[in-house]
Amino acid sequence: MIAAEDAFFFRGGKVLDEQALSYLFDNHFPLLTGYAKGIIGDYEASRDLVTEAFMLLWDRRHRFDNLAAAKSYLLKCTHHKCLNYLRREKLRQAYIDQIRKEALAQIDADNIARKETESNEFYALLLAVEQLPEKCKEVMKLALSGMDTREIATRMNISIKTVQNTRWRAVKRLRKQLGKSGLPLAMLVVLLRFLKKFI
Repeated sequence: MIAAEDAFFFRGGKVLDEQALSYLFDNHFPLLTGYAKGIIGDYEASRDLVTEAFMLLWDRRHRFDNLAAAKSYLLKCTHHKCLNYLRREKLRQAYIDQIRKEALAQIDADNIARKETESNEFYALLLAVEQLPEKCKEVMKLALSGMDTREIATRMNISIKTVQNTRWRAVKRLRKQLGKSGLPLAMLVVLLRFLKKFI
C-alpha cells in the first residue's frame, strides 16, 4: 500500500507536495490526535499539537521523498511535542502552585500581623478598664458580661439612672485613655465585647 501511495504522490521523484500533505492530513490527523490525547489527556491541545506537527512537516517537505518517512516524522514530531507540552504544563503548574503558596503565606503573615495588632489593642483595653474608678470598672464588667441596665442596678443595689451615668463616665474615660494609647476609636466597641471572656 505504501509503495502504491509513493508511486502516486512521488511521480518522477518529486518531493512532498500539497496533494500528498492533504492526503496525510485527511488520513492521519484523527489518528495522531487520538495518539496525542492518550499522552496529554486534552483533546483540543492534542489537535493543536498535531496541527503544529503537520506545519513542521510542510516546512521540511523537501527532506521527504516517500510517505513512510513523512508518516514516521509526523508520529515522532507529535510524540516530542506531547512530551514538551507535559513539561511546560508541569512547569506552569509548579509556577501556579508557587504563586498560590506565596499568596497563602502572605495571607498567613497578614493574619499574624492583624492578630498581633488586635492582641496589643486588647491588652491596652484591659489596662484601661482596670484603671477605671472601682464603681465604673464594676459597671463596665457587668455590662460586658451581658447584663442590661436594670440587672446591673439590682446587682449593685443602685438606681438605673446611676448605672447609666456611671457607664457613661466609664466609656468617656476609656475613650480618653485609649486615645492616648493610640488605639483607633472605631475599635473600642469591638474590643470591649471581648472583655466579657475575662470577667
